Amino acid sequence: MRNLTALVIVPAALLVMIGCDLAKIDPGGGAVSQTTVSVRGGVDSGPAGGGGDEVVAVVTGEPGSLTGTILFDGPKPNLAPLVAKGTSRVDSTVCGAAEAIPDESLLVGENGGIANVFVYLTKKPKGMKFDPPETQPFLDQDACIFKPHALVVWAGVDFELKNSDKVAHNIDAKPAANSSFNDGMKPGASVVRSFRNAEALPFQSTCAIHPWMRFFTLVVEHPFVAVTDADGKFEIPNLPPGKHKFRVFQERGSQLERGIEVVVSPGKATTVEWKYPPAKFGL
Repeated sequence: MRNLTALVIVPAALLVMIGCDLAKIDPGGGAVSQTTVSVRGGVDSGPAGGGGDEVVAVVTGEPGSLTGTILFDGPKPNLAPLVAKGTSRVDSTVCGAAEAIPDESLLVGENGGIANVFVYLTKKPKGMKFDPPETQPFLDQDACIFKPHALVVWAGVDFELKNSDKVAHNIDAKPAANSSFNDGMKPGASVVRSFRNAEALPFQSTCAIHPWMRFFTLVVEHPFVAVTDADGKFEIPNLPPGKHKFRVFQERGSQLERGIEVVVSPGKATTVEWKYPPAKFGL
């Protein structure tokens, strides 16, 4: 990886509550609530009690990393299932036959962590080139649910769409920077697709046969991207040292952060915890 040299000037107050004013996005219909953000590690802020602007000289060195947790700042929401067990009016022997089909638009764990949140650099670092992965994740349709719900693929690299169900599906994809497609998927079918261009935001794909089915895809041209797990945790390794802007996207909250700044120091792990109130998700 190419080493970078940069000089970053960071106000001391931002090291405690960095980016709080960057996420004033109304999800629709409600008052805008301020985001709570805390950042630990990655930056040496100087002697205790120091005042004024702190200067952080980011020198050539080993890559750093960003680890963090995306949290729901409120009581855990209990969203009703999209299809209760045994109630589907379409393909009832497969869809919702064994268990209810959950509402994955906002999955919050017991610790408050939010799953399926995309965290990624808004732009590829200048002057850096990356080898695409040898293998891509694939999308499956299982029990009338798209799996995974949040998919990351590389631009220009083939990936597979599968249908493991014994009923037909279709995948209606409408990206912004690539051509749309609508693939019919017979039981057991498999289709190979690719996207030519990176996308600024994840886009939604649906199934017209089963209207509750949907998933989101982000097309990237660099490896600095992660999707939060069931506990809301993520990790982005091998980041070049310096100041980076990350975008945070969740389907109900849309752009939770358009470009939140984080400083990554050489060879160090920066840990973040970003909290969002119910109003961000229209609750």
